[in-house]
Amino acid sequence: MFAGANKFKSDLKNWHVDSGETFRSMFNGCFNFNSDLSEWHVDMANDLSHMFSMCYNFNSDLSKWHVDRCEDFSYMFHKCHHFNSDISNWNINEGTTFEHMFEDCFIFNQDISRWDMSFAATNMSAMFKNCKALTYDLSDFKKGLNHYFQMDNMFDGCDNLVRLGKIPAWYK
Repeated sequence: MFAGANKFKSDLKNWHVDSGETFRSMFNGCFNFNSDLSEWHVDMANDLSHMFSMCYNFNSDLSKWHVDRCEDFSYMFHKCHHFNSDISNWNINEGTTFEHMFEDCFIFNQDISRWDMSFAATNMSAMFKNCKALTYDLSDFKKGLNHYFQMDNMFDGCDNLVRLGKIPAWYK
């Protein structure tokens, strides 16, 4: 919708997106976008991929979002350098694709260790790549996974996880 509008900064907090299913690339490349989206109802969404990719300054509160139906989270916050919203209570059970979701989110450090990745997750490649500030133990992410999934480069560049010795044993 606004993809590539690199100067886009409009206030969208009163938008009604209740029936939206696909938000793919909605703000992709809107470098300075940081509108308050805390009251958006994305309950029907099944595709949030690339939604905020390359929104370098994006850090809106998304803690109330219900993403229960979403399957594709790939590149959702890719290169959101300032993103650090608390999304720990998201129910991501239907999610299959998480590749590059937080790549280059340099200050992201939220405790998402309770996310249950055991149901459908198939691709977590580079999910946390270059999340320099991340310090939470994510060793339970693989708990219950009894199917093949991709995890190439999942924690590459996670300097704090390495320094604190918190890279999950199943990843090594």
